[in-house]
Amino acid sequence: MSPSSQFINCSWGKIHYKELNPEKPETILCLHGWLDNWASFLPLSLELSEFRLIIFDLPGHGTSDHIPDGNWYHFVDYVVRLKEIVRILELKNFHLIGHSMGAGIASLFSATFPEMIKSLTMIDGLGPLVNPPEEARDILRESILKHEGKSFRKRVFDNPELAVKARLSAGNLEYSSAKTLVENQIKESAEGWHWTYDYKLKYTSSLRLSPGQLESFLTRITCPALLITATEGYIKNSPYWDKRALIEKLIVKELSGGHHLHMDSPKDTAFCILQFLKEISS
Repeated sequence: MSPSSQFINCSWGKIHYKELNPEKPETILCLHGWLDNWASFLPLSLELSEFRLIIFDLPGHGTSDHIPDGNWYHFVDYVVRLKEIVRILELKNFHLIGHSMGAGIASLFSATFPEMIKSLTMIDGLGPLVNPPEEARDILRESILKHEGKSFRKRVFDNPELAVKARLSAGNLEYSSAKTLVENQIKESAEGWHWTYDYKLKYTSSLRLSPGQLESFLTRITCPALLITATEGYIKNSPYWDKRALIEKLIVKELSGGHHLHMDSPKDTAFCILQFLKEISS
């Protein structure tokens, strides 16, 4: 059974979240990936029942509010918004788990506010996309010109099953995982079924960190950290895979599977996480 939905009012709009096992003393905050939603952690949550879990839809995802038109989703803004969410929820010392983009947000947050984080777990993700500083001007120019006066055409499906098939074609994940994600990111209108995420999320970023800036964050992560990679995932082929060595207390584990291994293989993923949490608490 899915936990009940809750909402908090933030300065930019409402954030939708789920809270599981509220009676447990230790809290894990979970951050999903790009164009996913809170349900990305639903399979894994069943294996982490000894912890209080808070899982929310990032801004522009799931049923959280979109940022106003005319604005962008810069990566560092997620850290700003996460800090506001944490303050409103009155979280002090907690564990962070992030998948893909959520792992990048979690790594930057852990470096920026190390006093708040007990541990960091990154699932097939490490940091945001980066570009050399000399490319900043071209990235800004191309991003503005590409989207100036344009809008994305919202895709409409005749039924939810077609949306599931579309999600399957966009990534390496099992049918049940795609169905779980889609069920929490579509809604019906007069035209048919369409995604609830903000199409501005597909805008090419106008501003990215440089490799040196990313390094300055990773070196400031002081909590115990776990990186779970997938044999058929993304992170091992990323341009900043070698940057993992900058995280002082990092443990790396590899599991069989694709980018959404935390959904496709929740028991194996949870075993790694629970073993890690047990080791750092002993």
